[in-house]
Amino acid sequence: MKPEQFLSTSSQRLPEAAVVAALALGQLPDTANAKLQTTEGLPIFLTTLPGLTHQSLEKFQMTPHRAEIHVALHTAADLHAYVLAQTERTTPDGHRPVIFADRKTQSIVAYLDYHHKEAHRWLNHTAKVQYEKSHQFKRWEEMNNKRLTQENFALFLDEVINDFHTPTGAEVMSFAENLEFTSSQTFKSATRLATGETTLVFTDAREGDKSTKIIDEFIIGIPIWQDGQKVQIRARLFHRPVDVKDSAGAPTGAKQLQFWFTLRHLEEIKDQLFADEVTFLKTAFNEIAPVYSGLPPADPTTIDIID
Repeated sequence: MKPEQFLSTSSQRLPEAAVVAALALGQLPDTANAKLQTTEGLPIFLTTLPGLTHQSLEKFQMTPHRAEIHVALHTAADLHAYVLAQTERTTPDGHRPVIFADRKTQSIVAYLDYHHKEAHRWLNHTAKVQYEKSHQFKRWEEMNNKRLTQENFALFLDEVINDFHTPTGAEVMSFAENLEFTSSQTFKSATRLATGETTLVFTDAREGDKSTKIIDEFIIGIPIWQDGQKVQIRARLFHRPVDVKDSAGAPTGAKQLQFWFTLRHLEEIKDQLFADEVTFLKTAFNEIAPVYSGLPPADPTTIDIID
């Protein structure tokens, strides 16, 4: 006896093109026993006996039975516009989108098919804002607390000269290029060790070029997040003379300047930026969608009834 195939559909009949496609794919080898049946609430699938195998034919429908959409957006304003375009203020079943803002991962997720009191949902329609570092901030963060020679520091400044707020980039560049130092060593004391050797102790005094104004602090204005607004970030600037060493690591007697900077209060700035985004959404979605501060939920689990 030839195996019998059953084709189950939702309340809408399977389009004729889908049947033709299924036959062409060899899914219905016994065309005489093919049957179209209607099963309420089920997506289209093909059941083959014996063996009880299932294959979804949902892709042959004009519309999906249950859409799965995950949208990646850049800003909270984009998220607000998308959610409003996809939902209405009220729905017949009382459903509303729900939004979760997680500071730790710097992300905000809106669920347009979230659970409500009358029914659970699959959470398959989401819009997510994942804040990414801007190109400008990446450049500064890469060099933060990194010691550079005078030449390399000047080259870096040339790349970011337009990021400076106070003083100007030209002023900081002039300071870095023209700073010189003099080193004077003065004998201070001698210490006799147990081995009979004597260690001479010197003081080393460094002075900047007296014609050059010393800059030890500056402010930059850059966006921390891509497509974000510019914020002011304060930085401390340091410079020190260091010994020049040969290829073997031995001091040559010459000295050179090293520069480095420290960006200040970065975490506090990020916290405030994220808090501003959440405040904007809570105001914009007032009485439309709740906004919670915390981790988004895990995906709903399924129960496998077939081993």
